[in-house]
Amino acid sequence: MISYNIFNRDDLQIYRRLLKYSPFLLKRHEGPMKVEHTLENGAVVRAVAPQAVTVEDAEKLFTLIYLIQTKGLPTTIMMHGNIKVIATTCNIKDIAKVLNTHNYPSIIDALGRVKELTLHFPILEKHQHLDTSLLHENIYDAKNGQIEILLNFNFYVSCINKGLHINLQRYLSLSPTTKNLYAYLCSNPSLKFKEELLFERTGINSGRTADKRASLKKGLNELVKLKYIFSYKISGGFVYLKRPRKEGDKCNYQSRLKS
Repeated sequence: MISYNIFNRDDLQIYRRLLKYSPFLLKRHEGPMKVEHTLENGAVVRAVAPQAVTVEDAEKLFTLIYLIQTKGLPTTIMMHGNIKVIATTCNIKDIAKVLNTHNYPSIIDALGRVKELTLHFPILEKHQHLDTSLLHENIYDAKNGQIEILLNFNFYVSCINKGLHINLQRYLSLSPTTKNLYAYLCSNPSLKFKEELLFERTGINSGRTADKRASLKKGLNELVKLKYIFSYKISGGFVYLKRPRKEGDKCNYQSRLKS
């Protein structure tokens, strides 16, 4: 039995590294993708896939995890070849209802792209790395609307044991850039950030600095409007935030402190 620690009916728990080092692109493009986040010690968190996996695809994955954690979808631990997985079945209508869409093919296609994503995480204390997937199988039966899902066991357990809370309805309401920005800020309780770091973590990685700063400001303004942050200032290459500091304010601050 896997237990959850959900504080709000719209919350779900997501593995903190997936929020801190988002592998999800802002826009779809042709051909394979590679996303890299460089750590302070030079180690690299890397995501690769044969085609682009975007924040729109992340919406479908997060909604699936939300349904498992909050709606009691049955789960079974099993082996998929030599890989340990969490198996579950849900109706596509349940995912579509949360997403407020009737575009069922977009849900199936998104989960298919997530299935092809491979993540490379450095294990610093062991000077090793971990290559893992998030999703191993999604089989859709159009006759009854059921989707059979195989989630990576280690990823899903990490969502519970090393996870942070995000509010799914807030996440779904955000623009692509702000989705990645919100996810990153949920993983880091700081009040001061290097501007270049926020560019990288949110996926704003092309164009002039002025253009990237304008995109970042749009995301920050969106979070101010939602009262997730109170205000911000950009000065001297840094971004200064005024944000809620007590547990339960817009994001689970205490959980972030412990991570």
